[in-house]
Order: sequence, then structure tokens, then C-alpha cells
Amino acid sequence: MSDVSPQHKDFVAVQWWGSVGGLHGIEPAPKNPGERGAHIVSQYFEAFPGHAVQLEKVLGSEVADHWRNIARGQHLPLEQLPSADRHTTRGQWIRAAYDAAHSPVGE
Repeated sequence: MSDVSPQHKDFVAVQWWGSVGGLHGIEPAPKNPGERGAHIVSQYFEAFPGHAVQLEKVLGSEVADHWRNIARGQHLPLEQLPSADRHTTRGQWIRAAYDAAHSPVGE
């Protein structure tokens, strides 16, 4: 994800969530096939559109439903995951899912 560098505190959680399919399809595809991000200078462009996880963005019910289905498929304890409300961010949800997936059973 273009907005979560390897030095970011959530890098491992974001990579894990992406590896189980959590980041697929949460942003609309570009209107034009092969479209790049905004032009920076010379041959350089910003990251491909839709390649930012936007950790501070409010989760939203559609993404929350999608993510809960993935969490169910990963056998995560759904009761440990935040509900989608107007305050829950994507970052909070991914961190909670990562913690639920990586905590010893019974904790």
C-alpha cells in the first residue's frame, strides 16, 4: 500500500490484511484501463489509484461488511472486532483484526 511504508507501525498488520484479501476491491477501479496516479514530474507518477489503504478513513458499512466476511473466513473471533460506526477507522479495524489473529487462543 502506497501510504504505509515499511517503517510505519501498522506495516505488518496492513500487509497481513492485504494477504488475506482485505484490501482487494475496497476502492473503485480507475475509469480508464492503465490509468496512473497523478503526474509528479518527468517520468514519475504517484502510486496507482486505489493503492492507498487510508488508515484514518472512517470504515464505512460496506467495507465493514466485506471485512467481516473475510474475518469469518479467517476464523477470527468477530466479537473482538470493532463495529462500523462513524468513528471507527480502517486502521483501528485492521489493528484489531491483526491482534485477534495473532493472540494466543483463550486471551
